[in-house]
Parts: sequence; C-alpha cells; structure tokens
Amino acid sequence: MLAAVAAFGTAMVFLGHGVLAAQQTPALIELFAVSMFHVTGASLDWAMAANWVRWIGYLDILVALALIGVGFGYLSPSSRAQSLMMSRVVIVLFAWGVIWQFLTTISPIIAAGAFKSMTVWTAVERAPSFMLALVGLMTALQLRGGKK
Repeated sequence: MLAAVAAFGTAMVFLGHGVLAAQQTPALIELFAVSMFHVTGASLDWAMAANWVRWIGYLDILVALALIGVGFGYLSPSSRAQSLMMSRVVIVLFAWGVIWQFLTTISPIIAAGAFKSMTVWTAVERAPSFMLALVGLMTALQLRGGKK
C-alpha cells in the first residue's frame, strides 16, 4: 500500500509540473532560462526556453502516466502485476523522480544565483516532492530484495 501511495503521489508531482510546463507557464520558462544560464553559462532566448519547457512538460506527463500505472499495479492482486512492480523499469522511474524532483526543488536557488531566504524556504516547501519519490524508490528496492 505504501508503494502505491508513493507511486500515485510522485505521479501527481510529475503531472502538475508537466501540465504547467506544457501550458508554457511564463514563470517556468523564465526559471528554466535563468537556471540554465547560472548552471551552464548558456543564454537561451524566450522561444528556445519555451520549446525546452514544453517538451520537458510532455516528458513529465508521460512519466506521470507510467507512475499511475505503477500505482495500480501495486494495488493489483495479480502475481504478474506484482512481479512487474519489482522490475528495473519501476526502479528507474522512481530514481528519475528523485533526481528530477530534487533538481526542480533547488531550481529557485539556482535561478537566484545565491542562497536567499525566500528561495531557500521555497526549496524547503518543495522538498517533499523528491522525498516522496525517494520513499517509492526505497520501497520498490525493498520489495525487489524480498523477492529473492
């Protein structure tokens, strides 16, 4: 049950980010462009940043849909579904969730270019998104280890 909650919760984080990105939310486009500049030194024009954000949004939505399937798989009484939920694909989905959601959590700090009080508290407030994916990853690894 915990694994299903982690899968559904992580899916909702990806779905929320994905829809906002696919809708070309100006704040996300600016956050992406400024973060890219601070990390890589590359300056992106608005159209290029918007294109990147849109495609990232589509990818986030696909990951969300996959994780919703994972959540239902954890709830299924089928032994075939249960074995699929211990696959490497599920481990990779949750691991990606930890990495990507951690990056989106710290992105306001990166965009600000410094640790500022407001950006730090924004990151603290967003931290449960990657921690939920971490719970999913740890649970999936534990289930996978128990099948041997």
